[in-house]
Amino acid sequence: MAITLPMVLDRIPGILQENTTLFKKRKTDIQDIALLHLPCSEYWENRLYILDENADFKLFLNDAQVLPRNLVYIEENRCFYTGQNIAHPICLSETGFEQTTLLTQLQDALYYYRKMMDDLLTAVGNDAGLQSLTNRMASYLRNPIAIFARGLKLLAHSQNYRMTEKLWTDTEEKGYLEVEGQFSEGLKEQAKMSEHNTSPFIFAADYMPYRIASKTIVRGSNQIGVFQVIEYNTPFSQGILDIMEVMNIYLSIEINKNELINFNHGILHGQLFIDLLERKIDSLQTLKSQGKYHGWLFAKYTFVMVIKPISRFLVDEQLAKIRNQLNVILPFGNCLVYDKGIVVIVIRSSEMPYPSETEAQLLSLLSEWHLCCGLSRYSTNLLDVALLYEQSLQAIKFGLTQNSGNYIYDYCQFALYDFLDSCVANDKISAYYHPALKILGDYDSKHRSALLATLRTYIQNHNNQMSTAKKLFISRSSLLYRLHKIEKMAAIDFDDPNTVFHLLLSFMLQEYAGVES
Repeated sequence: MAITLPMVLDRIPGILQENTTLFKKRKTDIQDIALLHLPCSEYWENRLYILDENADFKLFLNDAQVLPRNLVYIEENRCFYTGQNIAHPICLSETGFEQTTLLTQLQDALYYYRKMMDDLLTAVGNDAGLQSLTNRMASYLRNPIAIFARGLKLLAHSQNYRMTEKLWTDTEEKGYLEVEGQFSEGLKEQAKMSEHNTSPFIFAADYMPYRIASKTIVRGSNQIGVFQVIEYNTPFSQGILDIMEVMNIYLSIEINKNELINFNHGILHGQLFIDLLERKIDSLQTLKSQGKYHGWLFAKYTFVMVIKPISRFLVDEQLAKIRNQLNVILPFGNCLVYDKGIVVIVIRSSEMPYPSETEAQLLSLLSEWHLCCGLSRYSTNLLDVALLYEQSLQAIKFGLTQNSGNYIYDYCQFALYDFLDSCVANDKISAYYHPALKILGDYDSKHRSALLATLRTYIQNHNNQMSTAKKLFISRSSLLYRLHKIEKMAAIDFDDPNTVFHLLLSFMLQEYAGVES
């Protein structure tokens, strides 16, 4: 990773930093610094040369057959840098420079950045985590920084540099950058610039108290996040933008490494999510070959949640806002607007999709937007995402018909209905009923009795007479009378497990078909 001249000069007191454009055009990597007394036959391309103070720069130009690519010299206590265009040197300082001091300062700056890179590499290698890496980077940049996912979800922010501006405090509190109100157009413009700029750029708007330097975090050709520095303590320079280039590599490594393991800090790339949902990835080998597999641990539990509007259509902008709120409520989940709803993949180290205290926040959000949520079973295989997605959709389907009025429907409660749905066509369901249902139903209709309801309650209470009598608000003797009558009329043997199972299945089929007893 390169150390550039603007980075080095950032560490030198008294250097003028108004030459950002020129430095960018003459950008060069610096790996070494050397004192130059006389012209040489050849020069190292990535070495910064300092012309000895006793040598005359104009005479040096006349005597040299080959010129160095990067040369710094002092003339009348003014410091100049030639770059590749020796005929038009850049004045770095107007006064007060001595060669010995400058040489020491440049060497110290080079050592500083080598140490910085070693420190960041160690942090990444030791699994310090994205938050720790962010704090380290902020201390080197001498400004607050924030790391966002593509959907402007706040992944980490520098906690060693605090800010009090409302825009920033709201972002910290919500966990995402709100692209609305007076900030809408400016932030959308900034997001568009991030998509089209591979290099860091400085962005400013009238409503913003501080300028922002922004850099896209990429993996291969895919944008996976945004790296932002706020001009809060130290003015921006080309050196800071170059440091962001270097740091971006460490951020990309850290986010990729934590993409599926450290779900509190990582993000799941959206296209990978869609490919899994649509069964375009059918093996771990495919994941590995496409570079999309990053050591996901199969000991983790994966859930899929589907959020759908109950009775109204929501446009993508509204769904995006809900998704952002879900990102705050479910920081361990990854949310995606998909098929007129929101799909959330949740990766947890426990068999619970979210902590108990999270449920109240989730219910509040669902109630506010009049949404329902389908929750799948868990799997320990990432390739089961499509199956879990279908389970969530089925949970919503049966939840709304069998148990409407709730906001969260757990597939575990409706798995048998899903099985029936795949096995039985609606127009043939009644053919699978136990004959007793028709016999008792016809008798009840004719005599206004409740034998079928009695049988249903008795079977659903596992043939427990006390529980059944209590639920029907009748005495035990009355219940025994009814059961004896049912046995004779429908030729039922309550001691036969196959008969009991057939009756239980029949009542479930009626519920599935929406038939009232």
